[in-house]
Amino acid sequence: MFCTMQARAKYEGTDLTVRRLRRQQYISMFFLICTAVLMFMNREVLNAPFFNRDHWKITLAIAAVFQLYSSFRLPAALKKTE
Repeated sequence: MFCTMQARAKYEGTDLTVRRLRRQQYISMFFLICTAVLMFMNREVLNAPFFNRDHWKITLAIAAVFQLYSSFRLPAALKKTE
């Protein structure tokens, strides 16, 4: 639900900084979805030997870094464009 909420927030402007930060949010959404899939596979439902470990923690950390950076930078960048 978080990913769909972020995907629905559009930016129609031409500022390159804001567009870059929005792209970083899309990358974060991708990693969050990958985290959900890996967490599901971690429950040994599919018996995939590679996914039976805790690889979802890596994708969650990557998503958190992108999300944290863009959440602090995006309001400042939007305020600058006004």
